[in-house]
Amino acid sequence: MKHMPFWITEILKKKEISCYSCDNPFHVNSVVGVGVKKSIKNSKKDAVFVDLRCLNCNKTATFEIANHNLLDLAYDILDEIEREAVGEENIPEQDKCSQHRHVSKRTKITKKEMNEMSQFLKNVKTHEDFLTEIGMSPEEIEFYSFKKGKKHGK
Repeated sequence: MKHMPFWITEILKKKEISCYSCDNPFHVNSVVGVGVKKSIKNSKKDAVFVDLRCLNCNKTATFEIANHNLLDLAYDILDEIEREAVGEENIPEQDKCSQHRHVSKRTKITKKEMNEMSQFLKNVKTHEDFLTEIGMSPEEIEFYSFKKGKKHGK
């Protein structure tokens, strides 16, 4: 599978997962898909699932990785694409060893920034003024206008 996060291969090696039908061990080549859906263990959380196909009997199985979610998977796929783009040899050793990127759930927006944005929104009189303030030109505003009697883009 292209751009598969490396930690999935590590988990497959460590867990020694085998086919429920013929007991043949699953390998990296057995992975046919990776996705996110509601966890089987905790229905209030999402989890990463790995779809595996037995190379011996062709049966499929799904393996849940409960401590990973959509955000973890997205960052890890981007990391894998970056690794391929720059080449594995250019990545620091500490990055190669990390299991996955831990993403902070807390916002990075400061109280000051929130107050400034709130003040900005209170002072803007019209939608067109708002669009101008965030950098749209009058021509762009006209182009994307959806007023009655106007055709889109004209």
